[in-house]
Amino acid sequence: MVTAGVVQEFRDKSENKLYLAARITQHQTDKLALELAAVAETVPELPPPLPQIGNDRKDDYLFAHAIFGEADYLVSGDTGVQKIGHIGDVRIVSPAGFLQVLGLGPPNSGQD
Repeated sequence: MVTAGVVQEFRDKSENKLYLAARITQHQTDKLALELAAVAETVPELPPPLPQIGNDRKDDYLFAHAIFGEADYLVSGDTGVQKIGHIGDVRIVSPAGFLQVLGLGPPNSGQD
């Protein structure tokens, strides 16, 4: 599940943040956007106000869209998001933790 806004945010950050721009080419960004469009369910952007769920209001859109889209997992590299653990039936995991869920990562080392 993905929103158009999340894809655009990734594109913007990969172009405008020097750390990312030095590591991710425009071609790679475009390829990921196309792959996401091919496999991900797109949900519409939810209008504000969004419920306050986490400690950082900037992250609340992630939680709201995960609940609205009936996601099984919310995958985030943000430790503040990960600390929530779950919201309703949505389990929050790290990218490495999600690879383990898919059977593609190394055995669990005790961290998600």
